[in-house]
Amino acid sequence: MVFLINGIPVLVIECKNATKDEAIALGIDQIRRYHLETPEVMVPEMLFTATEAIGFSYGVTWNTVRRNIFRWKHEEAGRLEAKVKSFCSVPMVLRFLKDFILFAEKEEELQKFILAQHQTAAVDLVVDRALDAKRTRGLVWHTQGSGKTYTMIKAAELLFKAPKADKPTILLMIDRNELEDQLLKNLAAVGLSNVAHAYSMAELTRLLKLDYRGLIVTMIHKFRDMPANLNTRSNIFVLIDEAHRTTGGDLGNYLMAGLPNASYLGFTGTPIDKTAYGRGTFKTFGCEDAKGYLHKYSIAESIEDGTTLPLYYNLAPNEMLVPHELMEREFLSLVETEGIADIEELNKILDRAVNLKNFLKGRERVKQVAAFVAGHYRTNVEPLGYKAFLVAVDREACTFYKEALDAPAIRILGHRVHGQQ
Repeated sequence: MVFLINGIPVLVIECKNATKDEAIALGIDQIRRYHLETPEVMVPEMLFTATEAIGFSYGVTWNTVRRNIFRWKHEEAGRLEAKVKSFCSVPMVLRFLKDFILFAEKEEELQKFILAQHQTAAVDLVVDRALDAKRTRGLVWHTQGSGKTYTMIKAAELLFKAPKADKPTILLMIDRNELEDQLLKNLAAVGLSNVAHAYSMAELTRLLKLDYRGLIVTMIHKFRDMPANLNTRSNIFVLIDEAHRTTGGDLGNYLMAGLPNASYLGFTGTPIDKTAYGRGTFKTFGCEDAKGYLHKYSIAESIEDGTTLPLYYNLAPNEMLVPHELMEREFLSLVETEGIADIEELNKILDRAVNLKNFLKGRERVKQVAAFVAGHYRTNVEPLGYKAFLVAVDREACTFYKEALDAPAIRILGHRVHGQQ
């Protein structure tokens, strides 16, 4: 089935028989064949979907990579009619065509992408909250790897274009140099103009004093010692990536004092509920919502959608496990006290856990773990033609594991198992 607007085909639906195995995958293969065999037919097409009377998957033409094809969900689970009517409604199709398809340079070529359902919902909620005259905070809680960067960029773009925003200033804020560089590349890749880079504290101060209208990419650290009431406009919107670690302490105070009437929208995959100082992601950004957030997309939903792989694990023999008392004393209790959920901050705590690290790097324990890992690899991984990597507590531990895995006792039938360093 093909949907047309004024005679121009914009959406194609491939329907397959539900009795066939992997029917939706067959439908998507058919879409791929259309691209290869009759590319001229697919030139004006923007969207495609595939269904087998139960599921309903969608994507954007000229990009049929599996990770960019999403399931369309509806609260009436299992009802295809409800899914079709919600996806194919005229307003929804027009929103996809107008707002939720983007082009970006990736791997040195121009590629086409479409936002997933959780991204489109979050974008609309962020824009609505930013334009709400009575509320100035909001939190988007999306699990890692769910496309927060494109969600934030698209929200910024639509917010800047919104007439009600009245030519706003939008700060896109991160907290690390490499993230700043990546964000600038992403903005350039999707073709956004009117982007200023606040590469220093002086440049950030200059842009805000001069009342710059557009997008400003900056880092939280550049607000250090910023004067209060630097810009008191209310149509300043601060979109903060990795919000669980960005606005705590003095830097957050400088930011909010310098822009007292701005709206603050946080994006995070790992919010912090409690901290030793009474601050947390929900208290900072979710204080105006009953649930503590504007929108949530959990890791369980991501696994269900097939965008995150589930984690399977085996328990090691008891003699290799870390004693619970040691874990509690040097790690678990500290994490609970400080309310930390960020990997870098967790590693800082681990660096202070001297006895725990010494236990994990004990040479006898390393030998036992290496033998256990090698045995599991030879039995379960190598026969399937797969590879494996081993994660250790620090570089020295990696060296110990490499030596242990290369030891003669580990070799069988002339093969060697190598640890990843």
